[in-house]
Amino acid sequence: MSLITGTPAGLVITPPELYLDQPPTFWIQERATTAGATVGLLNNPDANGFYWGLSGMTANPVYEVGCYENFVVADVRTINMVRCDTTGVRAAIQKRDQLNITFILKAPFPLATLSKLLNLGPVTTTAGATEKVGVGLIDNSKYFYAYFVSIYDQTAGDHVNFTGHRVQFTSAWQWTFVYGQPATFTIQASCFADTDKPSDQYFATIIRADPSSIT
Repeated sequence: MSLITGTPAGLVITPPELYLDQPPTFWIQERATTAGATVGLLNNPDANGFYWGLSGMTANPVYEVGCYENFVVADVRTINMVRCDTTGVRAAIQKRDQLNITFILKAPFPLATLSKLLNLGPVTTTAGATEKVGVGLIDNSKYFYAYFVSIYDQTAGDHVNFTGHRVQFTSAWQWTFVYGQPATFTIQASCFADTDKPSDQYFATIIRADPSSIT
């Protein structure tokens, strides 16, 4: 598009008319097996050096999170301004502290999944009958991987995915019952730095797959 004021010279990258209008599907997986061994990501790393994706196993399955709304990913930073007496603010010193994923959970079952989101105890299942879980002390040594995908072309499979590398569930939850509506939990997952990853992937990795648009 040409402008009366002129356009920038040289290489200009223009945005495609593509929009994310599908809420993501969200999965989690514990970083350690029941025996304590750390589980690697599906791509650990891939051919380009990126760490992302999940792969479930009997000792450590991947849990899909049920129906939710208001899914938000937020960057959390400490920002300190650099001020000079003569010229005012000249720069900002920024430190990324974490990424927060928040959503309102409407489908809380099975308890095996909910126990991860709410920091509950181990779940005991009686085949074909009951699930039982305790609410006790929080295990602060437990970390998760978080993975979600938003598809913007269902036919071609074009999508964006996100992998959080070192995640804890940090919401002080409340179980809300409103007349005529599903009971809900407000969930927060905090993606902390994983210093075993390259510095530009400490917190997470975002992958876009779109062969028809990316050149």
